[in-house]
Amino acid sequence: MVLVLILLKATLAVSGMPQIIYGDDDRVEIYRASNAYTRLYSHSVASKIDSDSLTPHLSFIKKLDVLSLADNWNLCPEVRFKDQPAAGKCSAFMIGKDLMATAGHCMRDQYSCDNSTWVFNYRKDFSYGGNYWFLESDIYKCSRLEFVVSPGPAFHLDLAIFRLDRAPRYGAKFELSQKGGEDVDVSKLALLGFPLGAPMKAIEHVAAHVGPAGWGEEFFHLSVDTFVMNSGSPVFNKKTGILEGILVAGGTDFKWDDERGCRVENHCLDGDCRGESILKGSYLHQIMKKNGLY
Repeated sequence: MVLVLILLKATLAVSGMPQIIYGDDDRVEIYRASNAYTRLYSHSVASKIDSDSLTPHLSFIKKLDVLSLADNWNLCPEVRFKDQPAAGKCSAFMIGKDLMATAGHCMRDQYSCDNSTWVFNYRKDFSYGGNYWFLESDIYKCSRLEFVVSPGPAFHLDLAIFRLDRAPRYGAKFELSQKGGEDVDVSKLALLGFPLGAPMKAIEHVAAHVGPAGWGEEFFHLSVDTFVMNSGSPVFNKKTGILEGILVAGGTDFKWDDERGCRVENHCLDGDCRGESILKGSYLHQIMKKNGLY
C-alpha cells in the first residue's frame, strides 16, 4: 500500500494537471459566488463522471456513489472539502448549442468520447442530506469528437472540442475572446471547475504569474487555486462574460506528511511556484473558425 501511495504521489507531481493553492484558498461553493457571470455560467460547466458511479433510482433520477475526497486522495484531516465526493475526472463547458470544450488530455480520441459521461449541476447546493442526485436531463454522453490536440514531449497544446448526444436544456454558451490574451486584465478573471473531483467550485480571485519557459504564445499563466481534475475549466472575464482561456496544466497540489501518512495542500505565495497554464480563448476561437464549428 505504501508503494502504491508513493507511486501515485510521483505521478501527480509530473502529470501536468493543474493543482495548487496560491496565498489564501479562494475556492468557494457556487451559492457563495458574488459575480453574476459566475452564477450564470455555473449551469454551463459539466464534470466528466464515470457512468458506473451513477446508480439508478426511480426511472429518471440517478444517485452519485463514490468515495470522499479524503478516502480517494488520502487527505489529512485539515484539508478543505475533504468530506465531499470525489467524482469528477475533468471539466468541460458549453461553446455552442451542443458543443463543448475541454483540455485535450481529458479526451484524446473518439474512443474516449464514446465512453465518457458528462454531468451538469454537480454542485453542493443541489445536494440533499449529503447525497447527490441527478435528473436524466443533467446527464449527457459525448457523441462526436470534432477536434483534439494533446500535449506531447515537444509541445503543450491541449484542447478537445466535442458534441453531446443532445443539446442541454439549460446553460448559456461562452462567448470566446478574439484577443491574444496578453491584454487580459487578470483582476477581472474568474474560473469554474471541479477540483480533485469535488462538486463545482468558483474562484473569483486570481493573479498574474510568470510561467515556465517554452510554453509559447498560445498560453498565459496565472496564480489560481486549482487542483487535479480542474483540467478543462473555463477562465472568463467577470465584467464581460467573455471566455479568456482554458486551464490545462499546473504545479503539484499536495505535499506528503510522513509523520501522519496523508497529504496536505501545497501552499505558495502569489507569484511563487510554477503557476497554472491557460490556453488562450483566442486559440479556441481560431480552431473553431478553421474547422467550421461556428
